[in-house]
Amino acid sequence: NSPQTTTISSLLSCTRASTGTYINASGVMQTFSSNTLRYGTNGLLVEEARTNLILQSNALSNASWLKSNVNSTTQDGTLGPDGTTQLWSLSPSSGLQIHEWYQQVTVTSGTTHSLSAIVKPGGKSYVQLMSQVSVNQYVAAVFDLTSAANTSASQTSVGASATLVSTSQKALSNGCFLITLVCSITGANPFFVINPAPAATGNTFNSGGDISWNAATTDTIYAGFCQLETGSFATSYIPTTSSSATRAADVVTMSASNLPVSTTLGSIYAQLNFMSVAGGSSTGVVSASEPNGRLLYATSAKVFSYDGTTACSSPNLFSDNTTAKAATANS
Repeated sequence: NSPQTTTISSLLSCTRASTGTYINASGVMQTFSSNTLRYGTNGLLVEEARTNLILQSNALSNASWLKSNVNSTTQDGTLGPDGTTQLWSLSPSSGLQIHEWYQQVTVTSGTTHSLSAIVKPGGKSYVQLMSQVSVNQYVAAVFDLTSAANTSASQTSVGASATLVSTSQKALSNGCFLITLVCSITGANPFFVINPAPAATGNTFNSGGDISWNAATTDTIYAGFCQLETGSFATSYIPTTSSSATRAADVVTMSASNLPVSTTLGSIYAQLNFMSVAGGSSTGVVSASEPNGRLLYATSAKVFSYDGTTACSSPNLFSDNTTAKAATANS
């Protein structure tokens, strides 16, 4: 057979009962309408359903956001990674105090949850993100926004009744950064806390994870696109207003009749990205061979192939945030 060229969108169809966001390879955030494949220069994004528990996720001046020793929360035209939505300038009051913006959400004690926000340097280039319940029930992370090469928090502090799972930092367009913190706390209903920090490292945290420091009103950061969701990894941004919001699961299908290959012979290649190996969630790609379709799929931290009779697995286990490449052929 002669080589054929086709596009992902012509092969696949997607059912998703909500809009969904996507960050392309240039760090630009895009919004896709419901029942539309989230596909671009970063490949195809397929996610489970998630709920952003934060209210007014990009309206930090709203009363849903509590403030402690704050000078102002304003917009000045500084844009986020979508190129249209403004971030918020968070200006602390002057003096030696705790300066924070925070909001409480409903999460069961011990549940692993993920906090994320999009931030940008202002007068300060350091930002603290924290999940906090009470004394010794907190996980705090400080992020250094001075370099696009930084990929995780520069400093963390964990209370005795809490567990830090992971942190991440990713450079986006317009000089923005996506920061994430994943943790669990023995204690229910944590606060999402965000604020400028005095330094990348060497900060002193009190027993609740707060940093008290001698700030000036010019020690600003920009922040927005805030999210808190239950789960062991962060997912794409889900905008909210006066209530929490859920992004529906992506259900992506491909009909064998759409495949530009022979129905009796051919090969299939898949690149499988393991976001989280816990829980045994599966990803699969099916070829069009008849009568016994070939299958490549990933589950329980391994890659498997199936020819209609026999299943074979990869010899090694894969960890979170790793990529596997696999191929199979039929004739």
